[in-house]
Amino acid sequence: MALAPHLSAGFMVVPPTVRFPHGAIAHPEMGLCALVIVTGVVLFDERDHRWYGENPIDPEKISGDAIVELATAAKAPMDRICCLVWLTNAFTTTDVPGICVSTDPLMAAAMAERMLTHIANGTDTPLNPWLATYVVGASGPKGPPSEPVQRISALVEHTLSVMFGDSEAVISGTTLSPADFADPRFLLPAVLVAAAEDWAVTRHAMRPNLRKPTGHPGFVLQMTPDPGALLGYRVDGVSPSTQFLVHGPVVSVIRRFRFDGEFTFEDLVGQFARYLQKNGFDSSVVDDYEVRLATSG
Repeated sequence: MALAPHLSAGFMVVPPTVRFPHGAIAHPEMGLCALVIVTGVVLFDERDHRWYGENPIDPEKISGDAIVELATAAKAPMDRICCLVWLTNAFTTTDVPGICVSTDPLMAAAMAERMLTHIANGTDTPLNPWLATYVVGASGPKGPPSEPVQRISALVEHTLSVMFGDSEAVISGTTLSPADFADPRFLLPAVLVAAAEDWAVTRHAMRPNLRKPTGHPGFVLQMTPDPGALLGYRVDGVSPSTQFLVHGPVVSVIRRFRFDGEFTFEDLVGQFARYLQKNGFDSSVVDDYEVRLATSG
């Protein structure tokens, strides 16, 4: 249901960020339209003007909350933000403003464009620099990862492909591929942090005369805050990038999460959050990772 191919020139899709777990549609002269997709089956009762489904749903509240959250995440004025709630399995004959009840992405794209045009005609609040800052931050780096990071990423993907075999790798009910764990903007930061920490503990255990671990682990991770990354940070470097120093610790970490023929990785992200907290980084960026994970496609 990708909207990007159906948008007119000048409009673009902005991916979810650690501060706003939904996508958005942006236009450099209009503003931002939050895009909240609801896939459950819902029915609109015209008599009491309520939506009913398997779970309670209030699209107007969803829209209002999303506008506030997106404005906060983008540090934007409220009059430059709107929201389209896209109910992909809705049954109604009533047109409700701000709600798309079609499965057709072309219709959803057209509605979002009309909403952005409407808010642009109703305000002259400046768009810069907040809009460009949010779009660039959410979209991530323009260039590919460095060659050393690409080598480590390829190593991790190959290693996990062999280790997983026919087993599933799951986080919070979402099945993931080796490529997901090897992506510098997805789960690679958590994998390498856990591997580096475990390796440091192992080295200390091999030298019990030391009161505490000293020196560096087998490798040192360089991370950069990235609002468009799943965990709020991306891997920008691993030094030294000698692959054999990374391979063993990664294998050891992955084995830790095998249970009854399945790999379950919830605590991998928990360890990453604890690492951020104890090292003075912003750990709140991990709080809603399950939502981003489930909607990442």
